[in-house]
Amino acid sequence: MLCTMDKKTILLTLKNIKNVGNVTARRIMDSLPTVEVDLDCLWRILQCFPKIKIDGFQVVENAYTESKKLLGRLDGSDVGMITYLDSEYPKSFLDISDFPVVLFYSGNIDLLSKKCVAIVGARKASSLGRKVSYDLAKKLCKDNIIVSGLAEGIDTEAHKSAINNDGKTIAILGHGLDVVYPPQNKELSRQIVEKGGLVISEYPFGQRHSKYTFVARNRLQSAISDEVYIVEAEEKSGTMHTAKKAKEYGKNLLVFKPKDSEKILPSGNRKLITEGATTFNEDCF
Repeated sequence: MLCTMDKKTILLTLKNIKNVGNVTARRIMDSLPTVEVDLDCLWRILQCFPKIKIDGFQVVENAYTESKKLLGRLDGSDVGMITYLDSEYPKSFLDISDFPVVLFYSGNIDLLSKKCVAIVGARKASSLGRKVSYDLAKKLCKDNIIVSGLAEGIDTEAHKSAINNDGKTIAILGHGLDVVYPPQNKELSRQIVEKGGLVISEYPFGQRHSKYTFVARNRLQSAISDEVYIVEAEEKSGTMHTAKKAKEYGKNLLVFKPKDSEKILPSGNRKLITEGATTFNEDCF
């Protein structure tokens, strides 16, 4: 007789099957019987979703094996896992259509229910942009959790400022938690957790970063935040995707516009301001 699976194992198994994304995984979960589910039962249910195109029972069995390996690794690490069915799952994520069905985390999971603001921007930030990010986070971390993406430049300054000024910060990654990108932020990632912050990702151990995973990550930065601050962004950048999602989700979007009118604005800042985004400058902090 095949072993029955709990819901976490089922979700991980589904996520290990090609062509099963977050929305499809939820549809499959909704199709499960209330009685115990084993691999044979899951295989039969998957036959009702022909678009997945599973080539035999072995595919499901392999996915289950991989999920058990991952759960074993999690048991021996400081990384936890929650699903969209758990009470700790952030309600703000549930408001978006493609919310992740699983989240991996290290640190204080309770921060997901606190008031958050995102500070994001260019990796190749100017000295002014870095200062603005640091000073802005210093002010905002008194009453908010600072959210960013652990990237170089603007993100790094926002995280550092929250840590240095007795605040809390959440880093949302575009890869597994066993990977640190950029590598030079490995110590920063450790400090975030050590100082009571949180590092989270929808990606399991072993998942490398790509432009697609970073774009997916950006939607979560906007989803969890009440306000999204764009410090510096070029028009064709991941930060602009974060801004797009902030508007789509009805979040308050604020864009940096320096007091000195002689300063050349990045193309993304100019575009967002032209489209009517609220601006802020150095006087705000």
